[in-house]
Amino acid sequence: TEYLDTFDEPVVAVDPEGRIMASNEAAAVFTGKGTERTTGFMGGEYMECQYARLPEGCGRTLHCAACTIRNTVDRARSTGEAQRRVPAWIDQDGGPVRLLISTYPESSFVRLVIEEVLGEDAAG
Repeated sequence: TEYLDTFDEPVVAVDPEGRIMASNEAAAVFTGKGTERTTGFMGGEYMECQYARLPEGCGRTLHCAACTIRNTVDRARSTGEAQRRVPAWIDQDGGPVRLLISTYPESSFVRLVIEEVLGEDAAG
């Protein structure tokens, strides 16, 4: 967490299964959750993706195969290459939240950075 707090943007560290290992204070502000309420949650649960609440759970629904956030994290992990400023979105109850994300492989985890929250008219 101390390392992640060196970043101004919301940052979470994700393990190979997609579980949040740690997050920074900016991520806590972004989600309205304290950093202590993040560890162990799947990414979709943490970011309140509406599909994560389906019986199959985060990462196992039909919708998850097309999840840009999940696929960008997996791409960074499998290639070892950072993925920068990728347009993505989270389907929340109030509608999609559009983002620009970057992912960086870091030894045993991938660092996911929410670079920007985009307006409703942004392509995603």
